[in-house]
Amino acid sequence: MIRARAAIGPLLWLVVAIIGIWVANSGLARPILAAATVAFAPAQQLLTVAVQPAGEVVRAVLDANQAREENDRLRRAVEQLQAEVVRLRESDVENERLRAMLDFRKRNPQFDLTAARIIAMDPSSPVRAATIDRGADAGFREGMVALSPAGNLVGRIVQVWPTTARVLFIVDTASSVNALIQRADSRALGIVNGLPGDRLIMRYLPQQEEIRAGDLVVTSGLGENYPRGLFIGRVIEVKRNPVDLFQEARIEPAVRFSRLDSVQIITNFIAAGLD
Repeated sequence: MIRARAAIGPLLWLVVAIIGIWVANSGLARPILAAATVAFAPAQQLLTVAVQPAGEVVRAVLDANQAREENDRLRRAVEQLQAEVVRLRESDVENERLRAMLDFRKRNPQFDLTAARIIAMDPSSPVRAATIDRGADAGFREGMVALSPAGNLVGRIVQVWPTTARVLFIVDTASSVNALIQRADSRALGIVNGLPGDRLIMRYLPQQEEIRAGDLVVTSGLGENYPRGLFIGRVIEVKRNPVDLFQEARIEPAVRFSRLDSVQIITNFIAAGLD
């Protein structure tokens, strides 16, 4: 009896399968499927309406994350480009400074020059001076002359330590430079003093000398405090009073002291009385 039931089971499934194939091939199942589709359409639509906003939220979150990642990537790229631009600009400035120094050295082989960086300067201080990053260890001594990279007169070393030194600018009120007007028909001599505000004035110019705006002013070499012929600045105004023995001239310095970041020291010249 049990064996008979076991044999009927597979036979019954085979009959059901044959009937199913015949119904599918005959098209009799199409009305049933259509009815099922119509019956379940509202539920399917409701499910679609319920699921669609959730999908849009997920897509919005994914898009926002992608946009944020892209913005971060672009921001990092911009920062890198900005850093590279700054580096290139600084490299250009350094190259220009080195070219100016090299050109001055070629034109003035009589000077032994050593470059130094300015490491401290207070533009608001009444004393116009700066500290440089080399000192006695580099052979610097008091009285040595400081020039800009282009070779214009900056000042003179007034204090020296092992690894640093202090340079007093010519625009300091305590500074005094023997100078002359560099013009073929006028070699008028005078003394250039510093004034507050990084200005210069040339005093004790003989009244009979014709001094003009635009005249160049250079060191005269008198007194042996500075070598002869170093560029100081340009005359921008002449003050003449007929009853005075001398006239004065305002000088625009050749050096922008507030922007100065390096100097070169003449190591084979020391002011008279200090060697």
